Amino acid sequence: MDIYLLYHEIEAIDMFSLEDVVRCDEDGLSLEKEFELLVEQVCI
Repeated sequence: MDIYLLYHEIEAIDMFSLEDVVRCDEDGLSLEKEFELLVEQVCI
């Protein structure tokens, strides 16, 4: 189970809530990959 800390409500858009959660998960995975690449660059 994932728990998200929210700072504010999401803006109103034409998207279902579940689709927005999936998009956030995809964004999180993208950020994790970017973080791993940056760590590799720094540790070399």
